[in-house]
Amino acid sequence: MRDALSAILFSAIATEAFINDLAEAATREADDARDMQLPAAPVLADLAAVLNSIEDDRGGVQLKYHMARMTCAGHALTAG
Repeated sequence: MRDALSAILFSAIATEAFINDLAEAATREADDARDMQLPAAPVLADLAAVLNSIEDDRGGVQLKYHMARMTCAGHALTAG
């Protein structure tokens, strides 16, 4: 039972760490992409702004993933 609870806990921690690291990476890479005039620069800048805004407002991990998908792909995650 403890192993299962540990796995669930570490999965939740890793999921949140990934999306928070994504926001930091998007912030850092948006500037480089803009300097090199890459077409992805606006998407990276939008992704960084959205995720950082959600973090500032103490939004949840699920909202961060939904908004990241919306920003990058143009549509929300499907339920399931």
